[in-house]
Amino acid sequence: MIKKVSTIAAIVALLVLPACGWIDRDGGFSKSRGETGSIPGDRHPDVPDSQKGDTVVYVTAVSYPSGYEWQKDSSGTSASCVIQLYANGVKKVEVPAGAGWYASPDADMHRCAGGHLYTDYSTDRETVISCDGNELFRYPGREMICGFMVEDGEVYTLGQNRSGSGVSLRRNGDVVFSSTAGQVIGSILNSCSPTGALYEDGGKKVFCYRKSVDPQSGNYSSYYVVRDGHAEQIMLDNNITKVHDIRQIGGVLHIVADLPGSFHSPMLFAGDDVISMTVPGYGFSLVNCRLIWSGEKVAIRTDVTYDGWQTFNSVLIFSSSDQFRPGEYCRAVDFYMDGEEFACVYTRESEYVTGIVYTSEGGYFGCASPGGPFVMMNGDCGKFVGGVLYAGLSPGIPGEYPVIVRGNSLEYLKINGYITSLRVVPPAG
Repeated sequence: MIKKVSTIAAIVALLVLPACGWIDRDGGFSKSRGETGSIPGDRHPDVPDSQKGDTVVYVTAVSYPSGYEWQKDSSGTSASCVIQLYANGVKKVEVPAGAGWYASPDADMHRCAGGHLYTDYSTDRETVISCDGNELFRYPGREMICGFMVEDGEVYTLGQNRSGSGVSLRRNGDVVFSSTAGQVIGSILNSCSPTGALYEDGGKKVFCYRKSVDPQSGNYSSYYVVRDGHAEQIMLDNNITKVHDIRQIGGVLHIVADLPGSFHSPMLFAGDDVISMTVPGYGFSLVNCRLIWSGEKVAIRTDVTYDGWQTFNSVLIFSSSDQFRPGEYCRAVDFYMDGEEFACVYTRESEYVTGIVYTSEGGYFGCASPGGPFVMMNGDCGKFVGGVLYAGLSPGIPGEYPVIVRGNSLEYLKINGYITSLRVVPPAG
């Protein structure tokens, strides 16, 4: 299923890494809706023995029948499709999706966890959670999954009511915590949190939410952090005019917010510290401003416009005031951190991926272009692990295959479709 390409076009100062020798093999299976099953706990199921000690790259993808031009179908529902899970290029699961099935091709409604394909689906009155095509459980209410964790055979979901306010943290469908007026801060698609808005910090399951004064106006009165199902109100600086993001990182609450007179540059509140994350220039506006982190190394990423949203620039700002921009008129699909190093995938004045850049040891920058009209469907399609950038890119035109970037090599996934997420699991030990 995989065709290997020896190098990425136009590699400049990029570390040369060995190719990974993925295996071609047909496989996988299909499950119809309505079946039930237990929660599996395998770490690397269905990975060949020859690769058990290697890094495992899991990719979820949506595949359509040959000849169908999915790029022209804005709703993505005009043809039958399947969701597939690959482990190091080996297809291990295939689940029917779309009309008539309890699975959706939407990237935020399926994911890999523990080497298995989990899907969620909302009917007009229920939410259904399945694993590898087998229904695990369902519960009342139409929820958008914002956080998803599998631990010791238990499935934890953080759901947002699709009809408006309302948050619930559940274990195997049973409510652990709920707020009828809450709105989750964050989403399931996050470049540095594979479990989305629900995550572990200090041995506790943590998420943040807000309560709205007026849902129509978007004004919020109070913010909360929930640890293992126990909510605590977050006391904010009275001068804050807007909150962009909140996370507990290393036991410390980090808040990205605006203050009056900050010239729209965001402020980082990290415990008792208040740090100005200065954006150069004036007369600009910010969008998609949020925290990213690796361990306890914290930064913010934001898109900036100086001309009323006609063009964008993206910037990564560290608490040390160091900044990185991929270039003028370059908008990052997302940034990725691995300790002191970082990477990004960006576009320049178009929707197609223009380049990939990351720091290498010693502060040098590697820069590469994948070539061809590729898009990155969302930031969850990339990971930066051990100084190696992994990215799943999808074709912007019919007749081409998705491609997996792994360091300085490209490997085509021979399907008519697109990549929706990517996970990297280093070898144990």
